[in-house]
Amino acid sequence: MGAITGSDVAELSYHITQAGGMGVSDLALRPEVAKSHGHAHVRRTAGKFFPEPDVTYIDTPLFLKREVRRVNEKVPMMLPSTKLFELFVEKPEVMSKSAKRYELFNGLPCFEEHPVVLNARSQGIPVRPIALYWDGVSYYSVHDSFTGFFVTDLLSEQKFLSFLLRADDVSGGGGGPQEGQNSKPEQQNQKAPDEDKALDAGAEAAEGGESEEDEDAEY
Repeated sequence: MGAITGSDVAELSYHITQAGGMGVSDLALRPEVAKSHGHAHVRRTAGKFFPEPDVTYIDTPLFLKREVRRVNEKVPMMLPSTKLFELFVEKPEVMSKSAKRYELFNGLPCFEEHPVVLNARSQGIPVRPIALYWDGVSYYSVHDSFTGFFVTDLLSEQKFLSFLLRADDVSGGGGGPQEGQNSKPEQQNQKAPDEDKALDAGAEAAEGGESEEDEDAEY
């Protein structure tokens, strides 16, 4: 049997669901819709399944750019506590490698005087410095990218990916235009005040009314 397209999968799932079948309703699209949008729909839907035993699903507000609406999706997240338990409790040999690196943190005010560190030490709880890193990387184009939340144990330099979003279909709940709005006119309207500020600053500089420090503060 040859390869089956996403459009075929979406249409076939529709007929199966209509006939009383179960388990493929989320992949189903009406035949007239499946022909043009079936591939993207199947890829987006299938990408939401993460059969990882250590993954926790978090209800996250997202914005579907193609459908111009906000939704709540269960986004997979590997909790730092779960991974750290696996690395440092189930594999205690990792701890023996961190003694020299721990000395680098002794005497650092940002570490020694941190409220979490002070509170933990007052209760006799061991403290390990953790770095959190949020970054994005292009996938195929500027419109298709990954955004990830990384956790690094600074003593052993163990790193793992805790949270991942693909920006092709969704963007953060705080971003994106509201329903029925277009963000381009807003960007165009914002240019006028910036241009006026630049003209005002240039006129004042020509008259000798501002120092370099004032100009830097202006911008």
